[in-house]
Amino acid sequence: MKTHNIIINRTARYFSLGDVNDSLQEIWIVLHGYGQLASEFLANFEVLDNGSRLIIAPEGLSRFYIKNSIGEIGASWMTSEDRLNEISDYINYLSQLDEEIRKDIKGKRIKTVLLGFSQGTATAMRWFEKSNNPIGELILWGGHIAPDSNLSCSRYKETQLSLVYGAQDKFMLPTYFEEDISILKKYDVGYRVFSYNGGHTIDADTLLKLA
Repeated sequence: MKTHNIIINRTARYFSLGDVNDSLQEIWIVLHGYGQLASEFLANFEVLDNGSRLIIAPEGLSRFYIKNSIGEIGASWMTSEDRLNEISDYINYLSQLDEEIRKDIKGKRIKTVLLGFSQGTATAMRWFEKSNNPIGELILWGGHIAPDSNLSCSRYKETQLSLVYGAQDKFMLPTYFEEDISILKKYDVGYRVFSYNGGHTIDADTLLKLA
């Protein structure tokens, strides 16, 4: 048996809050976690929609039923099956989306904030390392540093890195967080830490602090 791959065109979707206008100062690109839909994830960021931000939530390319074959639907950025091609696909997807967004803001000095939540943290890091466009801040929320990340990449020296975790997050235990901190120190990557009294979720008060 032989394995074959072909490249095809397909439709991806994303959701947004805010508009491109004269008051625009920041673009936030927010990447959801495993089993979430981008529309539901984006609702967490309504507290940041103040007229000066455009908030974009892309959706992972793979959707599935959360339980059985009916009912609630979620999306995923990748699995371990054919992982390198899946990573390549979502990096190309996010790069195309980024270029599409920037068409309307050429000539303006706009800060870009990239936030990854849970599974989206590794997604954010992989795309961040490949992107050619400036990212003002990278926020990793409730997820691990990607095991294949290149922390010696010069972009980490040029971008503010923020780590966020909930004190009751069962998916991001203190020991896991400490492991990630050790890795960052090994590569001399600067960072700041935000924590909140909560679980594996986006906390509104912490979002406002970040912003």
